Amino acid sequence: MMERYTLNYSSPLYGRRTGQIKLRPLSFRYYPQFMPRSSVEQLMEFYAISGGVPKYMEFLDAQKSVLENIRDLFVNPAAYLYAEPRFLLAQEVRELTSYFSILKVIAAGNHKLGHIARQLGVETRHLTGYLKTLIDLDILERTVPVTEKNPEKSKKGLYRICDSVLRFWFRFIFPNQVYIESLQSEFVMKKIESDWAYFMGSVFEELITALVRKQLLLDFRVIKAGQWWNRDVQIDLAALTEDNQWILGECKWLSRPLDQGALIELETKAEYFSRHHREPIQHLALFSRSGFTERLQRAAGERGVLLYDLETIGGKLNGGATG
Repeated sequence: MMERYTLNYSSPLYGRRTGQIKLRPLSFRYYPQFMPRSSVEQLMEFYAISGGVPKYMEFLDAQKSVLENIRDLFVNPAAYLYAEPRFLLAQEVRELTSYFSILKVIAAGNHKLGHIARQLGVETRHLTGYLKTLIDLDILERTVPVTEKNPEKSKKGLYRICDSVLRFWFRFIFPNQVYIESLQSEFVMKKIESDWAYFMGSVFEELITALVRKQLLLDFRVIKAGQWWNRDVQIDLAALTEDNQWILGECKWLSRPLDQGALIELETKAEYFSRHHREPIQHLALFSRSGFTERLQRAAGERGVLLYDLETIGGKLNGGATG
């Protein structure tokens, strides 16, 4: 919103600025400092509904569960965050209905341009202007497999909502506003609760990738990290080390410990990946919300696979939070 009043050509302040700073949300790495008594699992869930925005973080009640916070902050017509995204976007775009429709479709899991257009019943050429505006506003990002040499020209681009708060709002709140405003909060909360673990899966992947990029998780210097996919296979984390070797990983936000099947699946994906890329694979890694079975731990130890549960991740954060 500030850009419109200061940097836009039509603004009376245009050309008078002496400098500019683009403020970014706080990284997840700092959440333990704000909520030192919360577990890593709680912090990740709190991040999903606050997105590193200090003002939103102020409203979080660490004594309550994430679902209780969601009820208080979102699932109530009088709640602070119930209408916040609508207010923010109304300051930036004119055709609010069109932009909201696009974001709702993307939040529902449609990330390919063709899929977005099909869900909206329009041709892809009608979407490019809207998508560019949303990218310029840092609301959307276009991601490509981390191995792509020319990302701008890649035909594998996927559109994702950058901000976790907006992603949550367009997935759960915007489609259910009729129920919220008719005071059917219990119905909406049940829908959120039933889909919460699936939603957190994508947040977990995002957080792990961000921590790897910031050199806070792996004991290897990483020069780039992201997802990798093609028509047949998707890998949650592909990180290239300074020695030009790959570390491939999977992130699982499940309520049960990972068993050996998760490792076998990752090894199968790694074999497929190695057939398409000449750089060697240095390590495989598994990241799990609920830890690992003893059988998987034994197999991982024998094969040199890296295992990260939330306790391990928390230890890494505590060791690097001041960096």
